[in-house]
Amino acid sequence: MSSWTSLEPIPESSVLPPPPPLALTVTVTITDLQHSGVVMPPIRPQPRRRTRRSSRSSSQEVNYTGQENRKFRVQGDPLYLAPSSSGNSLHLEAQESTSHTHVCFRVHTFEVLRPLVEGGIVVMLETFAGGKFLRGATSGTLSLMSGGISVNNVSRFDNRFFLLHSARGDTYVTIKHLATGHFLSRGTEQVTLVNSDQGITDDMRFEMFDCTRS
Repeated sequence: MSSWTSLEPIPESSVLPPPPPLALTVTVTITDLQHSGVVMPPIRPQPRRRTRRSSRSSSQEVNYTGQENRKFRVQGDPLYLAPSSSGNSLHLEAQESTSHTHVCFRVHTFEVLRPLVEGGIVVMLETFAGGKFLRGATSGTLSLMSGGISVNNVSRFDNRFFLLHSARGDTYVTIKHLATGHFLSRGTEQVTLVNSDQGITDDMRFEMFDCTRS
């Protein structure tokens, strides 16, 4: 006689459902990006449609984590990002030896519910003088404007959000406008947003410093 015993099937209703996936947030500081050149571990890219990038970015949920004060020098020249004389746009200028504040920005940092594929740090840039935020437009223009939802209360991407990103081991960062996917770049008269179809150039690369550093 066989020693095997037949088993009754387990009813489907008695099988427990799998636990829900955990939401993961990852926080990387600007100091981490500066000193190590290591960005968030990249997530395996999923097939994406370029035309839908903005809609996905605008729905990304964020939480405010704090601020650090930094200045940004373009690669190859002792010139720093700074408000123009009108205070409404961005250009490059030499740092005055007696003052650091004009070329300094409050860099507000955020964590995101779903880390971005390329890694990096999600930020807003606010001027020391006047407290204006850098904003980007699809036309490629950059403007400095006050107003908008407080950094402590913002929960989703708007046109003030940028991504600081550095390749592993690189001392320079790129500054990408998240709503358009374009990068800050040195122009002939002012700093603008440009696409990266031809690759990242020196005009798109900036070195970050503490504001008190000469």
